[in-house]
Amino acid sequence: MPGREINVGQARALEVAIRWRRSESTLWRRTLDGVVVLPDGADAPLVLRGPAARIWELLAQPLNVEELLDAIATVYAVEGDTVADEVGWAVGRLADAGALCRT
Repeated sequence: MPGREINVGQARALEVAIRWRRSESTLWRRTLDGVVVLPDGADAPLVLRGPAARIWELLAQPLNVEELLDAIATVYAVEGDTVADEVGWAVGRLADAGALCRT
């Protein structure tokens, strides 16, 4: 039976029960305006800025999508719906690239 999903904007629906964290095999560095992430085996790095860079920083600890939405909304002092697209895009893109692991 699939878990409950949360609609994170137009990006995708993600299961709420899944906790995500950074993959230990992913190389990354902070830059002046964000984070550069190079998943293991990737041909090119991902450049994250704004909320996406903050999401990467938060995922040093396992979090689910609801926890990420709450954290990003708090950081930017907005409602969760306002950042839902960004959270969905960032988690989806990082997971698809192999930069995140399910826990």
